[in-house]
Amino acid sequence: MTRCFLAAIPPSDLLNPVVDLMTLGRKAFPRQRWVCPENLHVTLAFFGDVDENRYHVLEETLACCLDGIVISNFFLSGIGAFRRRGKPSVLWIQANSEGVDLLAISQIADQVAHEVGLSGRGRSYHPHLTLARCEDGTKPLRWLERRWAPPSIRGLAQVVLMNSVLTSRGPVYSESRVFSSYTKEGGR
Repeated sequence: MTRCFLAAIPPSDLLNPVVDLMTLGRKAFPRQRWVCPENLHVTLAFFGDVDENRYHVLEETLACCLDGIVISNFFLSGIGAFRRRGKPSVLWIQANSEGVDLLAISQIADQVAHEVGLSGRGRSYHPHLTLARCEDGTKPLRWLERRWAPPSIRGLAQVVLMNSVLTSRGPVYSESRVFSSYTKEGGR
Protein backbone atom coordinates (compact mmCIF):
# COMPACT_ATOMS: atom_id res chain seq x y z
CA MET A 1 0.00 0.00 0.00
CA THR A 2 1.17 3.49 -0.82
CA ARG A 3 -0.24 6.52 1.00
CA CYS A 4 -0.42 9.31 -1.57
CA PHE A 5 -1.88 12.67 -2.52
CA LEU A 6 -1.75 15.20 -5.34
CA ALA A 7 -0.06 18.45 -4.39
CA ALA A 8 0.78 21.89 -5.72
CA ILE A 9 4.34 22.78 -4.74
CA PRO A 10 4.87 26.55 -4.63
CA PRO A 11 8.19 28.06 -5.71
CA SER A 12 10.76 28.72 -3.01
CA ASP A 13 10.58 32.52 -3.38
CA LEU A 14 6.94 32.31 -2.26
CA LEU A 15 7.71 29.83 0.52
CA ASN A 16 10.64 31.75 2.04
CA PRO A 17 8.45 34.30 3.88
CA VAL A 18 6.24 31.43 5.10
CA VAL A 19 9.25 29.55 6.46
CA ASP A 20 10.50 32.75 8.15
CA LEU A 21 7.10 33.23 9.81
CA MET A 22 6.97 29.59 10.91
CA THR A 23 10.47 29.84 12.41
CA LEU A 24 9.29 32.73 14.58
CA GLY A 25 6.07 30.84 15.35
CA ARG A 26 8.03 27.80 16.55
CA LYS A 27 9.89 30.03 19.01
CA ALA A 28 6.73 31.80 20.20
CA PHE A 29 4.59 28.63 20.39
CA PRO A 30 6.91 25.62 20.73
CA ARG A 31 4.14 23.25 21.86
CA GLN A 32 2.28 23.49 18.55
CA ARG A 33 2.99 20.90 15.84
CA TRP A 34 4.52 23.07 13.11
CA VAL A 35 4.89 21.61 9.62
CA CYS A 36 8.46 20.92 8.50
CA PRO A 37 9.40 23.51 5.86
CA GLU A 38 10.29 20.80 3.34
CA ASN A 39 6.72 19.45 3.66
CA LEU A 40 4.94 22.69 2.70
CA HIS A 41 2.46 22.06 -0.11
CA VAL A 42 -1.13 22.62 -1.14
CA THR A 43 -3.08 19.34 -1.17
CA LEU A 44 -5.14 19.14 -4.33
CA ALA A 45 -6.50 15.65 -3.62
CA PHE A 46 -5.83 13.07 -0.91
CA PHE A 47 -6.02 9.47 -2.08
CA GLY A 48 -5.03 7.68 1.13
CA ASP A 49 -3.57 4.17 1.15
CA VAL A 50 -3.66 2.74 -2.36
CA ASP A 51 -2.70 -0.82 -3.35
CA GLU A 52 0.16 -1.20 -5.83
CA ASN A 53 -1.93 -2.10 -8.91
CA ARG A 54 -4.42 0.70 -8.35
CA TYR A 55 -1.57 3.12 -7.59
CA HIS A 56 -0.04 2.59 -11.04
CA VAL A 57 -3.43 3.04 -12.73
CA LEU A 58 -4.00 6.21 -10.66
CA GLU A 59 -0.59 7.59 -11.62
CA GLU A 60 -1.03 6.89 -15.34
CA THR A 61 -4.58 8.23 -15.42
CA LEU A 62 -3.49 11.41 -13.66
CA ALA A 63 -0.68 11.71 -16.20
CA CYS A 64 -3.20 11.52 -19.06
CA CYS A 65 -5.17 14.38 -17.49
CA LEU A 66 -2.43 16.52 -15.97
CA ASP A 67 0.88 16.07 -17.83
CA GLY A 68 2.19 19.49 -18.79
CA ILE A 69 -0.16 21.41 -16.52
CA VAL A 70 1.24 24.57 -14.98
CA ILE A 71 -0.33 26.52 -12.15
CA SER A 72 0.54 30.08 -13.12
CA ASN A 73 0.10 33.21 -11.05
CA PHE A 74 0.14 31.18 -7.84
CA PHE A 75 -0.03 33.44 -4.79
CA LEU A 76 -0.65 33.38 -1.06
CA SER A 77 -3.14 35.53 0.83
CA GLY A 78 -4.68 35.51 4.31
CA ILE A 79 -4.26 33.42 7.43
CA GLY A 80 -7.07 31.09 8.45
CA ALA A 81 -7.90 28.03 10.53
CA PHE A 82 -9.97 24.89 10.46
CA ARG A 83 -11.79 24.41 13.74
CA ARG A 84 -12.49 21.42 15.94
CA ARG A 85 -14.97 21.82 18.77
CA GLY A 86 -15.03 25.56 18.10
CA LYS A 87 -11.27 26.05 18.53
CA PRO A 88 -8.68 26.60 15.79
CA SER A 89 -6.94 23.26 15.27
CA VAL A 90 -5.23 23.61 11.87
CA LEU A 91 -3.59 26.95 11.05
CA TRP A 92 -3.03 27.78 7.39
CA ILE A 93 -2.37 30.35 4.68
CA GLN A 94 -4.85 30.64 1.80
CA ALA A 95 -3.45 29.52 -1.59
CA ASN A 96 -4.76 31.04 -4.81
CA SER A 97 -4.05 30.99 -8.54
CA GLU A 98 -5.16 32.72 -11.68
CA GLY A 99 -5.34 30.84 -14.94
CA VAL A 100 -5.44 27.14 -14.05
CA ASP A 101 -7.64 27.00 -10.99
CA LEU A 102 -6.65 24.92 -7.97
CA LEU A 103 -10.26 23.84 -7.49
CA ALA A 104 -10.48 22.64 -11.11
CA ILE A 105 -7.34 20.50 -10.69
CA SER A 106 -8.74 19.15 -7.43
CA GLN A 107 -11.99 18.19 -9.16
CA ILE A 108 -10.10 16.45 -11.99
CA ALA A 109 -8.07 14.49 -9.44
CA ASP A 110 -11.22 13.52 -7.52
CA GLN A 111 -12.83 12.32 -10.76
CA VAL A 112 -9.73 10.27 -11.59
CA ALA A 113 -9.77 8.77 -8.07
CA HIS A 114 -13.41 7.79 -8.55
CA GLU A 115 -12.67 6.25 -11.97
CA VAL A 116 -9.93 4.03 -10.51
CA GLY A 117 -12.13 2.95 -7.61
CA LEU A 118 -10.95 5.22 -4.80
CA SER A 119 -13.37 7.08 -2.56
CA GLY A 120 -13.80 10.82 -3.05
CA ARG A 121 -13.03 13.66 -0.69
CA GLY A 122 -16.52 13.98 0.75
CA ARG A 123 -16.01 17.57 1.93
CA SER A 124 -15.56 20.98 0.39
CA TYR A 125 -12.14 21.95 -0.93
CA HIS A 126 -10.25 24.92 0.49
CA PRO A 127 -6.74 25.37 -1.02
CA HIS A 128 -4.22 26.20 1.69
CA LEU A 129 -0.71 25.69 3.06
CA THR A 130 -0.91 24.07 6.49
CA LEU A 131 1.37 25.80 8.99
CA ALA A 132 0.61 24.03 12.27
CA ARG A 133 -1.76 21.69 14.06
CA CYS A 134 -2.82 22.44 17.64
CA GLU A 135 -5.27 21.57 20.38
CA ASP A 136 -6.28 25.21 20.81
CA GLY A 137 -4.72 27.50 18.25
CA THR A 138 -6.51 30.68 19.35
CA LYS A 139 -3.37 32.53 20.46
CA PRO A 140 -1.11 31.27 17.64
CA LEU A 141 -3.83 32.20 15.11
CA ARG A 142 -4.04 35.78 16.41
CA TRP A 143 -0.24 35.95 16.49
CA LEU A 144 -0.02 34.79 12.84
CA GLU A 145 -2.75 37.19 11.71
CA ARG A 146 -0.83 40.14 13.20
CA ARG A 147 2.49 39.17 11.60
CA TRP A 148 1.63 37.75 8.17
CA ALA A 149 2.09 40.05 5.20
CA PRO A 150 1.31 38.17 1.99
CA PRO A 151 4.18 38.45 -0.50
CA SER A 152 3.37 40.59 -3.51
CA ILE A 153 5.11 38.15 -5.83
CA ARG A 154 3.40 35.45 -7.82
CA GLY A 155 4.91 32.35 -9.30
CA LEU A 156 4.46 28.98 -10.94
CA ALA A 157 3.54 25.98 -8.82
CA GLN A 158 4.31 22.40 -9.77
CA VAL A 159 1.67 19.67 -9.69
CA VAL A 160 3.13 16.53 -8.12
CA LEU A 161 1.91 13.09 -7.06
CA MET A 162 3.38 12.70 -3.57
CA ASN A 163 3.92 9.61 -1.45
CA SER A 164 3.62 9.87 2.32
CA VAL A 165 5.10 7.65 5.02
CA LEU A 166 3.78 8.29 8.52
CA THR A 167 6.44 8.21 11.24
CA SER A 168 6.50 9.04 14.95
CA ARG A 169 8.21 12.33 14.04
CA GLY A 170 5.58 13.25 11.45
CA PRO A 171 5.03 12.43 7.78
CA VAL A 172 7.87 12.02 5.32
CA TYR A 173 6.95 13.02 1.76
CA SER A 174 8.58 12.05 -1.51
CA GLU A 175 7.78 13.01 -5.07
CA SER A 176 6.47 10.16 -7.18
CA ARG A 177 5.69 12.02 -10.39
CA VAL A 178 5.87 15.65 -11.46
CA PHE A 179 3.16 16.63 -13.95
CA SER A 180 4.26 20.23 -14.59
CA SER A 181 6.08 21.08 -17.78
CA TYR A 182 8.75 23.33 -16.28
CA THR A 183 11.59 22.98 -13.79
CA LYS A 184 11.51 24.79 -10.46
CA GLU A 185 14.26 27.34 -10.05
CA GLY A 186 16.42 26.99 -6.97
CA GLY A 187 14.55 24.05 -5.39
CA ARG A 188 12.93 24.25 -1.98
